[in-house]
Amino acid sequence: MDALQERRSRALSPRQEEIMRLLVEGHRPKDIAQLLGIKESTIRSHLKAVTATLGSRTLIYAVAQYASREESKAGQI
Repeated sequence: MDALQERRSRALSPRQEEIMRLLVEGHRPKDIAQLLGIKESTIRSHLKAVTATLGSRTLIYAVAQYASREESKAGQI
């Protein structure tokens, strides 16, 4: 398994999952920070980590990947 495949196979942390779910629902990072009671800079750090974990070049692509992944999980139930 190469480095890219390894990154993509890693799971997101529960907090990263929560943040991504809120982004997919349409919340902005500033709003997410307020909802979760943490700093916006912490949200942005999580988003950078998610982008790297998913092997995405941009946050928009990472959100699209996450949404697609969650949609396919829901279809498997």
